[in-house]
Amino acid sequence: MSELISQYCDFNDLNMLKKAGKILGFIILILLVIILITLRIMDFRWSDKKYTAKFDKKQVSFTANSIQIDQSQIHYLESGDTAHQPIMFIHGAPGSLRDFKTYLWDAELIQKTNMRAVDRPGYGYSGYGQPERSIQKQADFIQQVIKDSSVVIGHSYGGPVAAAIAMNYPEKVKHLILLAPAVDPQHEKQFVPKVLGKAPFKYLFSRAIQVAFEEKFAHEAALEDLLPDWNKITCPVTVVHGRNDHIVPFENMAFLKQKLDDNSEFLPVDDMNHIMIWSDFEFVKNLILERLE
Repeated sequence: MSELISQYCDFNDLNMLKKAGKILGFIILILLVIILITLRIMDFRWSDKKYTAKFDKKQVSFTANSIQIDQSQIHYLESGDTAHQPIMFIHGAPGSLRDFKTYLWDAELIQKTNMRAVDRPGYGYSGYGQPERSIQKQADFIQQVIKDSSVVIGHSYGGPVAAAIAMNYPEKVKHLILLAPAVDPQHEKQFVPKVLGKAPFKYLFSRAIQVAFEEKFAHEAALEDLLPDWNKITCPVTVVHGRNDHIVPFENMAFLKQKLDDNSEFLPVDDMNHIMIWSDFEFVKNLILERLE
């Protein structure tokens, strides 16, 4: 009798394990489908209509503008008093001007500045899905919507774009702020397998992510193109980099210390990571306000 009970229990346990395995497999499949769908639809942008709804809730006015350049366009948003210090925000990869929405509707910044945030080429509504692999060409496009003597702020991939603007359009940049900038070709991390940028795999991702892949694959060469021009930067520069940044290596700060002159300030932050523009909003905001003086 005891042997029969033992065999029954073993059989029952085996069936339960098989059933649990099927349920777990189904859950993993559903999660995988959700992840793939999410990667395919993530466009990292808002329409002007959605910006209107969001800004209305904040009781903040803004304007949305686009200028045509060759076969594409550059799209940007503007808020704040046009009589105040102009600021330009340049986002990373992937991303869009939406990355800086919290700054654009911040009451204190609005009172003291005139802010613009731009969709870099290939993102948002600036030729969405059409990559521009040259950092210098991106700078050539974006400088056309920057007011003279602006405080130019570049985050991540936006850092070298902002720097290229300071190199070749010095009249545009009063002060350059680089936030976790990816500027050193020798410390350019290739964490994206190149096969993901080829068909059919690339079609698993949204066009914004595909553009980010294209930029990533060409990033080292694009940064090497900038190497001869770092000495052209004559404006004050502030560099912020977190020691906990696992996306853009902290060694980028050492690179900039070699390339920039004494008119620069370097702010390493121990407990800061790569997404400082969101996670450390007050820090970045206060940094901007201090640079207005």
